Amino acid sequence: MKVIVTGATGFVGREVVVQCIANSDITSVIVITRREIDVTLSQNPKVRVILHNNFEDYPSDLLQQLEEAEGCIWCLGGKVEDFPDLETARKVGVDYSLAAARAFATGICPSLQERGRRFLFVFCSGKGAEWDQSKSLWLFSDTRKLKGAAERGLLDIAEENPDVFDTLVLRPGGVTPDANVLLAKIAGVMVPVVPVSQLAKALVRVCINPPQDKVVENDGILKLAGE
Repeated sequence: MKVIVTGATGFVGREVVVQCIANSDITSVIVITRREIDVTLSQNPKVRVILHNNFEDYPSDLLQQLEEAEGCIWCLGGKVEDFPDLETARKVGVDYSLAAARAFATGICPSLQERGRRFLFVFCSGKGAEWDQSKSLWLFSDTRKLKGAAERGLLDIAEENPDVFDTLVLRPGGVTPDANVLLAKIAGVMVPVVPVSQLAKALVRVCINPPQDKVVENDGILKLAGE
């Protein structure tokens, strides 16, 4: 299976590339990124890196390079506080995600449809993502609403293109480094957590074998990673 990965210079996205390399069902990984990724990953024969500056625009020559990709694991984004302002967070977290999905639905999916396949967009979201943009939230309101807006938009694109495009959403709680077992145990007492390798493994596995549920919460992520 040929997959697209974004966010590969980040904490989760980098590990997704690692897990793609390790999974024998993944034959090719196309990393779309603004800057070079870890050289230990980019030199792997499975990996092809495409440098791309504008994540709101997918010209025909770029889409041609993505032909035959059957899925995308989208790890671009983060919490609002990771960005200089709310507008930037919305652009990266919502606008970029939806622009890519629309481009893939029109630019990649038709060729897949000829082979009886649908393109799968796997979105790494976050626990508590809220679709209702008018709802009052006590904690992490902006982040949860932006994640929810991206989720709802992606699911809408899937509903508009049912024969060629599908969306899956994974909602991890806190994501912890694999090496820090104590941190994971302490954090897990307060909020649901998942080690980064387990999250990445689940993201890859649902891209290969999608579950029936369109939204997978933290417990489901841990179960998928352990299968």
